[in-house]
Amino acid sequence: MIGALLAQGLAAYDAAALGVFAHGAAGDAVAARQGEVGLLASDLLAELPATLERLQAAARPRRRAGEATVRARETTTRDPEETEALGEALGRAARGGELIGLVGELGAGKTCLVRGLARGLASTPSASTAPRSRS
Repeated sequence: MIGALLAQGLAAYDAAALGVFAHGAAGDAVAARQGEVGLLASDLLAELPATLERLQAAARPRRRAGEATVRARETTTRDPEETEALGEALGRAARGGELIGLVGELGAGKTCLVRGLARGLASTPSASTAPRSRS
């Protein structure tokens, strides 16, 4: 299975992780059906296609009726003050149910944005602290 995943273009680590996970999930399904005693590796062969389908179905994005597609927007700010001001504006504009993802290296300004967001949501900005680097 891992070889087939590699042939489909997955990176070696991802193919190994998915292959091992799928085998474990198939084993769990077979064990739930017939018990663990006497379970053979060959018992998994028949279960693997259904297991892979379940895993693929779980990984597909799901939308409920009436829901909109998520829009992504990348924004760059010049300094911490501008970043906090952006966060505050986002907080004031939030209506509930929004998803805000922050990606960036240590020191990129994620905490400044969250402080502003907290202020805009009328929360306590001091509760927003960045993790300390481990030296």
